[in-house]
Amino acid sequence: MPKKLAFTSFNLSNTKKIGNMLGALLAAGDIVSLNGELGAGKTTIAKAISTGLGLKSDHYVVSPTFAIINEYHADVKIYHFDFYRLGDPSELDGIGAYEYFQSDGVCLIEWGDKFADALPKERLDVLLEHAGARQRTITFSPHGKRYAKIVDDLKISVENL
Repeated sequence: MPKKLAFTSFNLSNTKKIGNMLGALLAAGDIVSLNGELGAGKTTIAKAISTGLGLKSDHYVVSPTFAIINEYHADVKIYHFDFYRLGDPSELDGIGAYEYFQSDGVCLIEWGDKFADALPKERLDVLLEHAGARQRTITFSPHGKRYAKIVDDLKISVENL
């Protein structure tokens, strides 16, 4: 498996920039699993990824905790999931998750690690961890060649921040 890549984000602005850079590297069909404890920044980075994908404003991007999935139309379609309230992987069938995973959009999945075995094998896992009051450690774990390339390109972009 390709190497993981970790960054320390020292503030909210920095986290948003990293998310925006990641979004600019994604394309239709990509799957990103956003993981971390409550308040770690999953929705914040989903908003930033969405603007990187061409969404005009992240104002409308909200955690789909109760809706389970929200759809946004940017340069590509964005399917924003939240698995927090799901209790069993069989519920993924009921929400049409597998169809979305094979669609023409980018899937952003908060709490994807709850059902990691049910996610496509090729994907990008992003772990956000508290590293201080405003600091976060953001770890990118690519699964597959496409995602390894995305992480390599992201490393170059973030190093030039």
